[in-house]
Amino acid sequence: MIRKAIQRGQLTGSPKFVDEIAEKIGKRIEFRGQGRPKAE
Repeated sequence: MIRKAIQRGQLTGSPKFVDEIAEKIGKRIEFRGQGRPKAE
């Protein structure tokens, strides 16, 4: 889990911890899916 988070530039921890860090650095930190959505 930690290795994947580092490779993706994500934080690990509780949602409260992630929210606190995001507020301090002024940038939203969240997991997003890879790439563009598939065309239909």
